[in-house]
Amino acid sequence: MKTRILVVLLGWICMAGAAIAADMNYSSKVELRVNGRAKTDGNVTITFHKEGGASEEYSVPIVDGTGENSVAKAIERTLKVGLGTDYHVKEHDGEKIKIKTKGGADFALTVASNIEGVTVEIR
Repeated sequence: MKTRILVVLLGWICMAGAAIAADMNYSSKVELRVNGRAKTDGNVTITFHKEGGASEEYSVPIVDGTGENSVAKAIERTLKVGLGTDYHVKEHDGEKIKIKTKGGADFALTVASNIEGVTVEIR
């Protein structure tokens, strides 16, 4: 009985993952826009989903009091190192980060943050 429940749960999890992947809007370029000032320490977590490939998660630590331009710069540095030469990552106008493919697969992003006062929008 326990084995059957586990198999059913794993099946639901796999179907949910496939549904999420199907709903991704893959693109060759994406812009992130950071707004606000950190009121707490925390992390911005960006999950980079390569079309037809694996997802990679990048966690960017941010300290209380950090402004949007500095948060954007920290995200840019983390993604440049993590994504390597297949993607171009560039901070733009202080609070924006532009990401585009340079021969890598199209991609989609998801962003999560536990920092009070800071939002990161995907455009």
